[in-house]
Amino acid sequence: MVRGLIGEHIDLVLATTDEGHVRIAGSQVEQLLINLVVNARDALPNGGRIRVEVANIAVDGKAIGGRIDMADGPYIALTVADDGMGMTPEVAERVFDPFFTTKGPDEGTGLGLATVHGIVTGAGGHVWVDSEEGVGTTFRIVLPQSDDLPSESLAPCLVPAPGHETVLLVEDEDLVRVLATRVLERAGFRVLAASGADGALATAAAHDGRIDLLLTDVIMPRVPGPELAAHLQALRPGLRVLFTSGYTAGGAGVGANLPSDARFIDKPFSPSDLVTAVRAAIDEVAPTAA
Repeated sequence: MVRGLIGEHIDLVLATTDEGHVRIAGSQVEQLLINLVVNARDALPNGGRIRVEVANIAVDGKAIGGRIDMADGPYIALTVADDGMGMTPEVAERVFDPFFTTKGPDEGTGLGLATVHGIVTGAGGHVWVDSEEGVGTTFRIVLPQSDDLPSESLAPCLVPAPGHETVLLVEDEDLVRVLATRVLERAGFRVLAASGADGALATAAAHDGRIDLLLTDVIMPRVPGPELAAHLQALRPGLRVLFTSGYTAGGAGVGANLPSDARFIDKPFSPSDLVTAVRAAIDEVAPTAA
């Protein structure tokens, strides 16, 4: 999974020990890892190295790294380090803020690391970053170990019914596309994934079977989601559409471009929320072809 995200121009080093259990869903662990690895990849446009390390650690009356005070006990530590361009202290201080990003307006929402922070703190853990310009960046996550297995099996109870339909997923952010694809496939849906409108149109044209739902970001480079949806609905009458965005549906540049009856799910979304929204969008009465 990780190798497919970073490309061949980056060396990947994995170091793991005998892991314990943390009380966090497997899908959230994937979300943490993908967000951090993609962030490291983006810091290495000309290649380099990413190191991912998982280790058991014990806290015994000492702060971890001299900076994080935590209760005594066993923990799992996840470290993702790169030897890329690094960050200024000002950027590092704000890196977990929602919507903060150093990327261009069409290159990301700035939600990835905020999502990491939310998942980790929600599980009783800590996350911090060390970075130096020209040297690289290291993210460290520490989660308390637990004898209780995560309640991953509870998530399907929130979903009305398993999927079997075909979803055309259009998402320009790699990590969101990868995660959404994995979540939907696990729920039984067939996913046709594309990174933009051109790829979506080509995928739809090459697909002989039915496409039940278009799941698309609203704001994308070149062709926005609503324009893509209108074009595909003209080619495939009855196609349902579910829009998503890191910006709220009523926000500038989002709500103004959406049909009044549009279905919408905010980013970041949980796996169960995504599957529930997709199921509901597919199950609604299809528009009548003219």
